[in-house]
Amino acid sequence: PEFILLGRNGEELRLFRPGYLNSGRVSFSGTHIVWDEYVPDTRWSNRNFSVVRSYEISTGKVRNLGRRTRYFSPAVSHDGSKVAVIEQTAQQQFFLVVLSLDGSVLHRVPSAGNRFIQYPAWMEGDSAVLVVESDGHGKSLVTMDPGVGLWKTLFHSGLDDISNPAVSGGKIYFNGTFSGIDNIYCHDVLTNETFQ
Repeated sequence: PEFILLGRNGEELRLFRPGYLNSGRVSFSGTHIVWDEYVPDTRWSNRNFSVVRSYEISTGKVRNLGRRTRYFSPAVSHDGSKVAVIEQTAQQQFFLVVLSLDGSVLHRVPSAGNRFIQYPAWMEGDSAVLVVESDGHGKSLVTMDPGVGLWKTLFHSGLDDISNPAVSGGKIYFNGTFSGIDNIYCHDVLTNETFQ
């Protein structure tokens, strides 16, 4: 894989070639690109890590946001100052972690009931982080304000699969299988309506 900057006339500029992408999720803020890489343990073949890395576009500087971590699915904030990641510990505990761009932990919030969480995305104004939460009753779109520590369910999909949320203009866009095939759906936060 490689990160390519496309010019207005289709010209290509290779920025960087990352290592083995772990979740395959890449996030971009305008100043930074962030992604997670698979990192094998140098001694134990059955142990590995997932490290979030950042690439600063103006300088070409690459930085690891932690070492020997189990961070997945990074999402850089709109203002480019923070990165939300999912942490899955070796003890199968799940956390929403907010990192600064130097890798320091700003917030580390356990998921409600230790439910499986994935696909973080920042809400408008970086006010909260949206995740897809899974439990025995299906999947939900759930927000977390890391400063307050409260989880709030916005939409429950039942046993239909939902993934890859993106937030824009007070609406959450996501993949859903409600019609039997993958389609794009929208959940309006203000009206609480969901439509294809």
